[in-house]
Amino acid sequence: MHPRHLSIKDFTYHLPDEKIAFHPLENRDDARLLVFKDQHIQTDTYRNIASHIPEETLMIFNNTKVVEARLLFKKDTGSIIEVFCLQPHEMYADITTAMNQISKVKWLCLVGGASKWKDGQILSLSFEADASTHVLEARLIEKEVIVSSLN
Repeated sequence: MHPRHLSIKDFTYHLPDEKIAFHPLENRDDARLLVFKDQHIQTDTYRNIASHIPEETLMIFNNTKVVEARLLFKKDTGSIIEVFCLQPHEMYADITTAMNQISKVKWLCLVGGASKWKDGQILSLSFEADASTHVLEARLIEKEVIVSSLN
């Protein structure tokens, strides 16, 4: 799906904290496994995954890393601007090149609360990493309004 057909609302849903695994289990084979088979959903444990995979199945393993792409900037007024990073600007060869930028980088983003983000306004977000405080700044470069119909 092309990013032009996405809306920030497509990624907004309630997920209670108690449903989020913040750390892997000590014995990873005990992790829960969601199985969808014959139009039914059931649960099992990861140790039994082989019994759910048909013979001669081609398996492709994904070793990509998850990027925290949803950033919540809080303005001085208290309102929230949500910036959802979709993909690096086309000037970068790939996501790794974009992620290795040191001082600044351009991304194509969906913005929730974009009408609250005024031209020239710089948004800041502080976070802790590697025992240091870092500040991420966002500048609005260009707005593209996308209108879609539900036909």
